[in-house]
Amino acid sequence: TKVLDFDIPKAVMRLAGLMRLSWNDPRLTWDPKQYGNVTTVYTYCSWDRELNEIWNPVVELWNMETSLTDSLADKPAYITNTGDIMWSKPGYFSAICNYSDGTYK
Repeated sequence: TKVLDFDIPKAVMRLAGLMRLSWNDPRLTWDPKQYGNVTTVYTYCSWDRELNEIWNPVVELWNMETSLTDSLADKPAYITNTGDIMWSKPGYFSAICNYSDGTYK
């Protein structure tokens, strides 16, 4: 994560970074022997539930100036045959900070 800007009067910090989520979905398990020894697949995953091919957790930061749905790029999710899922989304974060007398809270 890289700090791009910190607007002290507005108490807003802009960051560039990568949000990584991982979870397990037992409905997405398979026996690799039955599928040509395939142990991993990629599938579309988005904040937009209507476009998703798999379930994904809803995540939002409480102190965001801009919603994560508007600030992170859509990227595919990586799924293993054991149902483990990894979803990394690069983007920009704008967080509202409590700033008083030169100290972060």
